[in-house]
Amino acid sequence: MDPLLFSVLVLVGIVLAAALGFRLHGLALFKTQDDESRSAMRVALGLTSTLTAVVLGLVAASAMNDYERSNTMVAGLAIDALTLDNVLKSYGPPAEPIRQQVKAGLQRRIDTIESPDEYAASDARTISGERGAGGGVEAMYAAVANLKPSTDLQEHLQARALEMLGGDIAFGEGNIAQKRWLFSVRPATLPTVFLVIVVLWMLLEFFTFGLLSPRSPAVYLSMAAAAVVMTSAIFLIMELDNPLGGHFRVSVEPLKRAMALIG
Repeated sequence: MDPLLFSVLVLVGIVLAAALGFRLHGLALFKTQDDESRSAMRVALGLTSTLTAVVLGLVAASAMNDYERSNTMVAGLAIDALTLDNVLKSYGPPAEPIRQQVKAGLQRRIDTIESPDEYAASDARTISGERGAGGGVEAMYAAVANLKPSTDLQEHLQARALEMLGGDIAFGEGNIAQKRWLFSVRPATLPTVFLVIVVLWMLLEFFTFGLLSPRSPAVYLSMAAAAVVMTSAIFLIMELDNPLGGHFRVSVEPLKRAMALIG
């Protein structure tokens, strides 16, 4: 589900739960509660609120780490592409077609991140085995492997290019071939059951808030502010959990700068 729509639905649910609590606050059953009973209820509410805050904090930190990792992978891909292009440029004219493949591959990555439709199309091409313009990393690897070096320098450059495409020489985590799969094998998203449970906790908390709080404009305003903060946290977590889609996508600036430098 779209994070914004889900957050709005959660906000509506919280408002309704709080309104129900305010409504029941006036019943004789709750009016007759003594201070000791109300204190016990507030302790239980505080425990639930603390647990919810801890869980949301841990999940937010995990989602942020995944988001930063994806950003690092994109930046690493840009640096690897630039380095590979320089290696192929140093190899000489026989490697010029491969340099064009590198550039075409970068453009595909940019289009993939910037366009949800292209993202889905990229997944479909990957599943069907089609690589599009440039033929993908595997085609580049085969093209580099088929080069016929005539000097020791060219032989060294060929070996370095092959290592960058499928070996251990790369910037950050994974070589170019491994980083490529970031755009097809998406990071795991939060389980739906987890979100449902956390939302149920929030609804229960705001219902209890309304049950224990007197009716006044100040209380209503505080409750509304708390509801907005909680639903905003849910929205941010869901957005950060999908770094290659949604409103907070990873930045493509490193790839665009690499494209400009390659020319």
